[in-house]
Amino acid sequence: MEQFWRLLLNNEDAIVKVPEWRWTEEHVVNRVTAEAWKTQVGFLKCPVDKFDAKFFGLSPKEMKFLDPQQRLLLEVSWEALEDSLVAPTSLKGRQPEIFTGTWTRDYVNLMNRLRIE
Repeated sequence: MEQFWRLLLNNEDAIVKVPEWRWTEEHVVNRVTAEAWKTQVGFLKCPVDKFDAKFFGLSPKEMKFLDPQQRLLLEVSWEALEDSLVAPTSLKGRQPEIFTGTWTRDYVNLMNRLRIE
């Protein structure tokens, strides 16, 4: 969250060329689409190995397959509640509505490729 905030304050972006290993032809419709994606993708450095699974009640097996986007979403959602002075534990037993979105399944595809190779 702090890294993203710094990007906003400094009027910077995180747009970089996607590393060749990240997407293969099988993951895109055609080369034109692949080239467009390479110029429009932003990455935040997210140390996925630093995620506190136990804090969120997740098992090691769940963690193995939990997409970094979802990990970041959990952390940022918790921080947003704290920043708004809402104790996350005060929501237990209630049904708050939270709307989010993520894009792509490239982490699942990457995990599947790594297991196959």
